[in-house]
Amino acid sequence: MKLYYTGASNFKDPQTDARLSLGGYISSNEVANDAIGALFSSLSQRAMQNPQVETKAVALYNDSDVVKTYKIYYENDSWSPISSYKMAFVLPAETDCGEQYVEKIASANQLPVNASWIDNRGENNAVFVEVQPKSYIVIWISRYINSNAVQHSMNCDVLSAEQPKSNPEFTVTLNSGFGNEQWFFDTQNSKFAIYYTTDPTDIRTFEFREPIKILVSNINNKRRATSETIEQLKNIVEARGEIKVFSTDRFNSFRVEILSNQPVNTPTTSLPTAINITTNFQTNSNPNEVIEKVSLIFDE
Repeated sequence: MKLYYTGASNFKDPQTDARLSLGGYISSNEVANDAIGALFSSLSQRAMQNPQVETKAVALYNDSDVVKTYKIYYENDSWSPISSYKMAFVLPAETDCGEQYVEKIASANQLPVNASWIDNRGENNAVFVEVQPKSYIVIWISRYINSNAVQHSMNCDVLSAEQPKSNPEFTVTLNSGFGNEQWFFDTQNSKFAIYYTTDPTDIRTFEFREPIKILVSNINNKRRATSETIEQLKNIVEARGEIKVFSTDRFNSFRVEILSNQPVNTPTTSLPTAINITTNFQTNSNPNEVIEKVSLIFDE
């Protein structure tokens, strides 16, 4: 299996610029893995303030001699997702000379006309795509940016929470001005969004996440808000056996341990092919600061 850029001048011509992978002819250049700008552009202050959908087209090639069925989905391991994605799968058309192509969009901020979009985040939402031997299927990928999440992730004065990937524990501290804010965390089975509000009628929804509302009467009462958060987490998530919540010696802080329910002796299987997409935030001091990694999974 190989993954190629589109946007070539002719079928199988070289085309290495991700910005030009907007459909049209399939190129001869493979998509770079785990490289900044390999598929999507960096985020700037302007892009955060005026987020736009960004769309690219890549071609998956079955280089084997048999029909292959690929399980395709994406994973975003961030506990506060900044980006979300949708995909569409299109069979390329063919010229009389056998050159393969798809619809071409004029800019990355447009969407193709001939595409049915699928939200395939996580293995449970995977799409199964059958590809004939020595054949292509083109995948349109659109990135959506949650500007509030970007700004929130850059703001250390509102809420601090650390959930290292290598350690299933993290600490949450409610600082001044926590009111009407939100934070996210993932367990082995679920994804949650915790939000604070002073309005009893404030009902929020979050894509792919179960909301937990913490109703507070005073946004400056950190002690009460912390105890309410602990109580809600215990009643809802700890009761399911997904976490353990612990108080700390600070009145505005608590610790969460993610419990594992995976079997001890899990059979070893071959790892699927993954293309890692980095989302980086452009600043003058650090133009390539990676703030999120997303993996596109292609499992045979």
